[in-house]
Amino acid sequence: MPQQRQPITERLPAVELSGPAGTIFLRAPELGSPVLLLVRDDALERARSYIGSLEARLADLRNWYGRPLLVTERAVAQSALATASASAETWAVLGVEAGKSALIIADRWGIVYFAQQTTTFADLPSVSEVEEWLRYLATQCPECGVIDEPGDWAL
Repeated sequence: MPQQRQPITERLPAVELSGPAGTIFLRAPELGSPVLLLVRDDALERARSYIGSLEARLADLRNWYGRPLLVTERAVAQSALATASASAETWAVLGVEAGKSALIIADRWGIVYFAQQTTTFADLPSVSEVEEWLRYLATQCPECGVIDEPGDWAL
């Protein structure tokens, strides 16, 4: 049985995902803040509109050091976003329930500030709100070592 997600106060797990461009590390501070859109393979069609919204604003998200990543189970989708697939164990460690997809936004050190599961994608925050999260995370003070109000990200 896969290991369940660590307590909420923990960082994203130090997992590696495989993508067409090679290995992708979730915790890589030099690469920016991960914005993980985890989409079950059978939900890819329902997620098309949301994925398209992220793709259309990709430059804006990257301006705030966002690193949007589309993660699927097996089928790596065609997208302007970086893409990867993840094992069932990785989905469980991230706390995503069976049959659900999720959006997770973390700072560049992997501390999660926003997480939400979905089956419809219509209930996820707008891309403008995702950009607001990235703007907030990009302006935090890493020198003080204190997290400024991270969200409760239990999925």
